[in-house]
Amino acid sequence: MLRARLRDTIDSPGIAAVLPIAESKRLILAKTDGNIEVYSREHTKFKLFQVYPNILQNLHIDDPKIKDLLYSDRLSTIFIQCKNVILLLNSYNLHVYDRVVDKRGISKCWILSTEISKTAPDSDDDEEGTYFHNTYNEEEPTVDTERDLSSDVTQENSTSTFLLYSTAKQSKLRLLIWFERVYKSMAEITLPSSSEYVTSANATRNGIIL
Repeated sequence: MLRARLRDTIDSPGIAAVLPIAESKRLILAKTDGNIEVYSREHTKFKLFQVYPNILQNLHIDDPKIKDLLYSDRLSTIFIQCKNVILLLNSYNLHVYDRVVDKRGISKCWILSTEISKTAPDSDDDEEGTYFHNTYNEEEPTVDTERDLSSDVTQENSTSTFLLYSTAKQSKLRLLIWFERVYKSMAEITLPSSSEYVTSANATRNGIIL
């Protein structure tokens, strides 16, 4: 039986989101006042390394409240989720270098990464879930259960990163795709029923499972 042990505590009132980054032994805290606190682990303790005051102040965001933090090691990027925007920050200096804006509202986000295989499996073997790829149509975004994502992302084995999020109407999804460190494409997906919503997502060599 696994047992948890208390290793450290941090006194930092008003935490809006928490992001541990194991690769660099850092802990990122987003505060309700807009500040970002960066803690660095020394041995078994976290110590405050730097504070970025009101990091969203001059970015002209309608509702600059931080809802969640996500991280991609492959892209060296921290993603800040707000009500209608996702900000992309350089993970080394927290400089904002890009943004994703969706006026429909952003409900839930996932960062996924996997090695995409060159050879697509037989679609008859897709028994684990729904695989979808970039077949975006402005009139009717679709979910495709017959093909795998690998054929649309790359022709060789490579690591791909995906930013997937649901809009305020949770049956609507948007997927952004990076091949290695280069942004490639975007897809929009509508779930079969308006009452459906995604509770979890996982990327495999054959596609994305919802």
